[in-house]
Amino acid sequence: MFDFIREINGQDFCIIFPIYVVVVIILNNIIRGLLRKSENEKILDEVGMDAKELTNLDILILRVDDDRVEIIKYFIFKLWKEKKIELINKGKKVYVKLLDENYLSENIIESCILYLCRTDKNINDLYTDKVLEGEIKKKVKIKKNKLIEEGYIFKSSYLKKQSIFNICILIIMLFPGITKLIMGMNNGKPIRNLLIELIIGFIAYLFLTAANEKSKLGIELLKEKENYYNNINWNSLEFNELELCGCILGFEVLKKFPETAVFATNLFTVSNSRSGSDGGSCSSCSSCSSCSSCGGCGSSD
Repeated sequence: MFDFIREINGQDFCIIFPIYVVVVIILNNIIRGLLRKSENEKILDEVGMDAKELTNLDILILRVDDDRVEIIKYFIFKLWKEKKIELINKGKKVYVKLLDENYLSENIIESCILYLCRTDKNINDLYTDKVLEGEIKKKVKIKKNKLIEEGYIFKSSYLKKQSIFNICILIIMLFPGITKLIMGMNNGKPIRNLLIELIIGFIAYLFLTAANEKSKLGIELLKEKENYYNNINWNSLEFNELELCGCILGFEVLKKFPETAVFATNLFTVSNSRSGSDGGSCSSCSSCSSCSSCGGCGSSD
């Protein structure tokens, strides 16, 4: 192998190597496609084609995975819709005001948000609160296990095998180029073009072989609902349907509805980003056993 690579002229190698990379990526995608097809068929055999009952939060997590900002927006909208909170725009910052001091939620994430509302926090503080982030991770883990059981997400064992396969193919793809690069460096040959090809090949491989944990059932479910909301006459939507619409298309879509336009504008105020200070900490929510200030733990969405 090394002798074969050494014998190839440097200029010729810079022509051959990109073709080799393209062929490897194409073959890799074909093989991965066949493996995904086999795994999807296995899922269909196990869970069947019958529609499963998913909550709006299940669907949101299927779409955004563990994006805590999107999940917090979901709960803020849910609490606002139930008239438990309102958003107050104070110049460059938007604060969450608690409307019902006596309300206790059975949901731990709602409870943490309501607790933080009592301490005059703006939305950025919610996005960066460490305890709230921890509770969201726990909820996402539970929900993803449910989605795996119902066939909307691949099992972790399959995803692990897929990752190992991708790494092996990446090594096979880059090995000739790296070997030739080292040979060129040792012999004082120009290596700039080959180095550029290696970098481009590596980036292209990562981009074209990005892992997707959603199964065929999960992809089709999201596509079906996305097509429904994209093609429906939005004036015919009931207010209660807006929550699911936001879960599917993103909550910025709420700006298009008169009932939620002001709320959504405040929710997406430019200062409300992922960055910022760590904010406060919902210390009373730090464990389920000491969550009385937040209203206690629950299993609902």
